[in-house]
Amino acid sequence: MEGRPDRSWGIRAVGEPEPPGRRQAEGPGGFLWIYSTMQFDDFSIVCILQEDRVGNRVIEDATRVWREGSGKDDDALGGFDHELSFAPGTRSVDGAMLTFTAPSGATTEVTVTPLIASHLALGTGYGMDTDWRHGMYQGPLAAQHLAFDLSDPETWARTYGLVDHLARFELDGEIGYGLFEVAVLGPHDRYGFTRRSER
Repeated sequence: MEGRPDRSWGIRAVGEPEPPGRRQAEGPGGFLWIYSTMQFDDFSIVCILQEDRVGNRVIEDATRVWREGSGKDDDALGGFDHELSFAPGTRSVDGAMLTFTAPSGATTEVTVTPLIASHLALGTGYGMDTDWRHGMYQGPLAAQHLAFDLSDPETWARTYGLVDHLARFELDGEIGYGLFEVAVLGPHDRYGFTRRSER
């Protein structure tokens, strides 16, 4: 590849496409995703979770990574539970509690406060823009700058999907900062979402 790489690294096709309507008999699926990296003074926590509409987990992992030179081994924090709160009438997460339960039974609770949201459906290649999709070849080097007015209802409707938050984390009185990535797509029984696309 010539030039500096960007997010248009060619085609990211995997396997053959499914035939049209293949999942129609299954009804609308649901998908909850959490990925977070939290940096505190002496350690970081990295966690990832994917579950379906009824809470069956496909991916689930949480690890505390101690600062280099601490002499401590990384801790497997085990499985974790989530309690998300949403801005009224939306899927916009305005707070969360993550509770990690280690194999020993020890629990670790982290309070999450989202600070700034980056809606990945807008201008990042992860949305439905016809001219800039994830994996779409743009030539040897392409750069783009876009601005969006989130107070515009039509623009706001396009934010449906994955959101990366700069977030504040609190754990036993310690404060950390980092990424809180979350999406609740389609129906999700626990949080009361019943349709594919309500905001």
